[in-house]
Amino acid sequence: GSRLVVPYGTIEAVGTAEAPITFTASDNAQGWDGVLVGSSVPNRLEHVIVSHTGSETEPSKVGVEVTGQLSVLNSQFVNNRGTGLKVGGSAVVNGCSTVLFEGNAVDLEGTCAD
Repeated sequence: GSRLVVPYGTIEAVGTAEAPITFTASDNAQGWDGVLVGSSVPNRLEHVIVSHTGSETEPSKVGVEVTGQLSVLNSQFVNNRGTGLKVGGSAVVNGCSTVLFEGNAVDLEGTCAD
């Protein structure tokens, strides 16, 4: 499957409540490999929907994996076969009080501040 990797640059995906940005598989049965945010500069996901990572043969894929810094606001992690949001050891993620987790095998792995 495909994976969006942000190792050094910045991702600023900012939608609206009426028009969220969606990261999903082109074929839900096939799934995809999610987003990896490794950059230590501020990254932002706002009004974003992340869904349908993993597949029947690779169910452990993560919606968004963070090893850097991320602000995630008013977003949704839904129907991921693995973890919706995975926060690595020294990663900094905030805004989770505004996030909806639904239908994931595991909603949140690691620590996310409000």
